Amino acid sequence: IAEKGHVKPEKFLDSREKFLVSVATKGGIV
Repeated sequence: IAEKGHVKPEKFLDSREKFLVSVATKGGIV
C-alpha cells in the first residue's frame, strides 16, 4: 500500500489545495 503522503491523486491534491486556500482566505491570511 503506497502512502498517500508520498503519492497524492491530482483530484485529492487539487481539492485539498482549494480547501487550504479557502481557509486561509477566511482566516485573513492571503
